[in-house]
Amino acid sequence: MPLNEDILLIPTDEGTFLRTGWCSPHCGACCEAMIIPVNPLVLRNRARFDDWCKWLALHGMTTRVRGEDDVEIHIPIPCSELTKEKTCKVYGTDKRPNVCGRFPRHPYDIESVADICTYKFTKVEEGETAGDTFSRVIRERGSES
Repeated sequence: MPLNEDILLIPTDEGTFLRTGWCSPHCGACCEAMIIPVNPLVLRNRARFDDWCKWLALHGMTTRVRGEDDVEIHIPIPCSELTKEKTCKVYGTDKRPNVCGRFPRHPYDIESVADICTYKFTKVEEGETAGDTFSRVIRERGSES
């Protein structure tokens, strides 16, 4: 386990997850696009929502509906502070939004970059403590080597 690894317990509507991982230098994968949450009331008129999704697609954007209260838009626009070397110009400064430091917060946040992202999410199973889940993650890593 790397010394700079983040270990965080994250409760979600789908259960609690143990997030492990770290930001890799010169990766920038999560900074290549914006993910914007949308008011879920847009789902009330499904025909209008579907038409809106078509319009977004014509502009290179996609929508994702994860449940009746969870809708987001994926916009393929890189962060203006991401350098060509894939580093953040505002890392470690007050200009960096807190949301960047908290990202990713859910397994679906990294679906599009899962092949390169070092963050992993392990669900805490029913009856299992966070410590049990952490031990399971460590055991699974040991069996992969």
